[in-house]
Amino acid sequence: MTCAASYLIAAIVLLAGCAKQSAEQSVEQTVQDTGFALIAQDSTSIRFPDGLRGKTLVVGFIYTHCAGVCEIITSTMKRIAHQIQDTNIVFVELTFDPERDTPSHLLEYAALHGLDEAVKNGRWMFLTGNTHIVDSLMQRYDIITQKTYTTLTETGEKVYFIDHTDRICLIDARGGVCKEYEGSSVEPETVRDALKHIASNQPY
Repeated sequence: MTCAASYLIAAIVLLAGCAKQSAEQSVEQTVQDTGFALIAQDSTSIRFPDGLRGKTLVVGFIYTHCAGVCEIITSTMKRIAHQIQDTNIVFVELTFDPERDTPSHLLEYAALHGLDEAVKNGRWMFLTGNTHIVDSLMQRYDIITQKTYTTLTETGEKVYFIDHTDRICLIDARGGVCKEYEGSSVEPETVRDALKHIASNQPY
């Protein structure tokens, strides 16, 4: 190979690397400017958390096929909601399993947990979205997930479970994370007291 050819290949590799970096920076800047493009349980689009600016958010990270920790997280969030009457506080459950957690499935999950009315009046939301966007969102909030495939159904569909970070976080009206808790063990009263400080803009 001639020196000229070697330089040409090196230049192409360098340009490709720069283009990739530029694209990643562009995506990152878009997220910073507009938030993550997600889909709510009623199939409407929303930017998270930007589309909820002005609200204090209680956010749980779940997937609906989870029979353990996620059920506890949802139950804990319900207990918190019962102790908080402030309509400026919104409860949000973000799925990291968009492949199965479609909007219609999230609606079924809401009904199963007696959250129909809370969803209708806007006090509770379930969010899913494009797999790549959801993955980026989980990285942003330091949520680690790991799929474990277990078997195949009669139709050949893979059955899997997801090991994941156990977390509930509080996001203030400006979109910043204020507090984080282990979702399956935190006492609802602890979160309630933190919400009162955050919602009233008092230092916590």
